[in-house]
Amino acid sequence: MKKIISFIIISTILSVLISSCADYKPIYATSNFNFKIEDHSISGDKKLGNLIYRKLNNISLSNKDNLNSHLIKVNDDLGLGLIIKN
Repeated sequence: MKKIISFIIISTILSVLISSCADYKPIYATSNFNFKIEDHSISGDKKLGNLIYRKLNNISLSNKDNLNSHLIKVNDDLGLGLIIKN
């Protein structure tokens, strides 16, 4: 009997908590991007530059009413330094 009552109480609490988050929307989850990539250039790490370009291009292609066209330049510079502690 004690197990049944505790199960009912726990399931009620969990259902209330889950249903209170039903209208959650992330802050940056918007699809109103109005841009078009006209041309792009990549310098530095080509793999990372192509990844950034592909993601931006997919976002720009998702919107058919592209009003603003932009030139994209991706410059990646990797700097390695040596730190010595005595």
